[in-house]
Amino acid sequence: MELQYVPLALAVIVGVIGCASHNPRFVPYTEIAYAPSEEVFVLHTMPSDRRYVELGEVSVPVSVSNGETHVMAMRDFARQIGANAIVLVGDRATALLVNRGRIIPTREAIAIAIRYTD
Repeated sequence: MELQYVPLALAVIVGVIGCASHNPRFVPYTEIAYAPSEEVFVLHTMPSDRRYVELGEVSVPVSVSNGETHVMAMRDFARQIGANAIVLVGDRATALLVNRGRIIPTREAIAIAIRYTD
C-alpha cells in the first residue's frame, strides 16, 4: 500500500516546483509604488556610477531544467514593480519536505530590484 503514495508524492513535488518557477517571491524594502518600467537591466554588481533605491528582494526557485528562465522571470517581475534593473546577488538553499521526513534539496536565485533616482 505504501507504493501508492510514491506517484502522488512525485506529482506534488513536480507540480510545486514547476508552478513555483514561474512565480517569483518579492520582499519589498519600501512602501512606495512605481509605474511599470519599460526596460530592466540585469546586473551582477550594484551600480557605482548612479544613484538608486532598492525596491526589494526578488527570488525564484531554480532547477537544472529551467536554465536561465529564472533570470527572465525575475526581470519580468521587476518590470511590473517599476524597477530599472535587478542585481543578481546569489542563491540560497531551500528544502521541500517529502513523505516520512525525507527532504529534497532545492535552490532559489536571489536578486535585488533597484530603481534609479538620477
